[in-house]
Amino acid sequence: MVSVFNRRSLRAVFSAMGLGVLLYSLAGLAQSPELKYTYDQYTKLQAAGRYVEALRVAEKAVTLGEKEFGVAHTVTANLLSDLANIYRETGKYGRAEPIYKKALVILEQKVGALHPHWARVLNNLAVLYWSQGRYKEAEEAHKRALTVREKVLGPSHPKVAQSLNNLAEVYRLLGRFANARPLYERAVTIFEETHGNEHPRVASVLNNAALLARAEGRYEEAEVLSMRALRIDSKVLGPGHPATSTDLNNLASLYQARGRFDEAELMLKRALTDREKVLGPAHPDVAQSLNNLALFHFQRSQFTIAETGHKRALAVWEKHLGPRHPEIATSLGNLADVYNALGRYAEAEALYRRALDIRESALGPEHLHLATSLDAYAKLLRATGRIAEAVRFENRAKKIRAKHSIVNPRN
Repeated sequence: MVSVFNRRSLRAVFSAMGLGVLLYSLAGLAQSPELKYTYDQYTKLQAAGRYVEALRVAEKAVTLGEKEFGVAHTVTANLLSDLANIYRETGKYGRAEPIYKKALVILEQKVGALHPHWARVLNNLAVLYWSQGRYKEAEEAHKRALTVREKVLGPSHPKVAQSLNNLAEVYRLLGRFANARPLYERAVTIFEETHGNEHPRVASVLNNAALLARAEGRYEEAEVLSMRALRIDSKVLGPGHPATSTDLNNLASLYQARGRFDEAELMLKRALTDREKVLGPAHPDVAQSLNNLALFHFQRSQFTIAETGHKRALAVWEKHLGPRHPEIATSLGNLADVYNALGRYAEAEALYRRALDIRESALGPEHLHLATSLDAYAKLLRATGRIAEAVRFENRAKKIRAKHSIVNPRN
């Protein structure tokens, strides 16, 4: 089973300089009101989690940018990168990669590879590789973006801290904890020096460092780091902000791991209430909270409550992400786990097979999340007496994990 407790580490810290700064600051360039309006429109839709609508508007923005500035202009390149970001958010990874690469070619021709805009797009491409489970490529791209940023911006620039955190996230996922920890520490130091001790960017890295501490079994340290991140975000951003709610979710996950169930449930319910109040009942972040609370109830053997929560989360995600997004596979797998526990094997099997199909199609045959789905389906096969078939799926999952050299698989 895969919860979605820690989406923030990828989305908030991987994000780069907003294109709005670029569009509104290039002196001497004629920028049409239509292009500015279209940019504002898709960024607002994206922030609201309305990715399918945002995608259509972002495609229009690229067309307008190409018409106004030409197909090989830096503004066009950055618009292309934004479009690729939305393709990535909607799980259309095959569409995103060539667009990122096209943007990189344009920027390299116009401003060179030693430029912050080029590093920004390379960073975004690295996130795509991470999403696809192409961790070696993600590592290399993040390293290269870090090198460019250090050389061009200096070793203490916030963009350097961003790259440090992003590279550390790859290492954390791969179980290379000794590589990850000093990068988090350096990123925190840079953000504290440039933004102060109580800035959301500091909180974001603290949050990720807490996940590392938890993975290493350093629970007291993990709690201290998580509580500090929550205090910062609550003070600066307020309750209901996506970052604050994610802090609550991650702290709840830590409490669950330590058997502090009452505190965990309180945090999860608070995060859900805050998100519904601020974002409305049908936002993808609300679906995340519903998913996490349902997982809590599942682990407490409260299967009927868990089923209701997972069904609602699935409906929200399908509305905003479409039926073939990898996150849909996560939700399907979680609901299937409930049916499996209840002995409703036919319903569980249908969902497991659909999740497997989505993940293999969207992520490829060697992604770690596919290994999770293979193991979950194998458990059902064992429960229904199909042992030989179960072993085949289990062996395939083992081969995937071995390929990635996962030391401490989280799923």
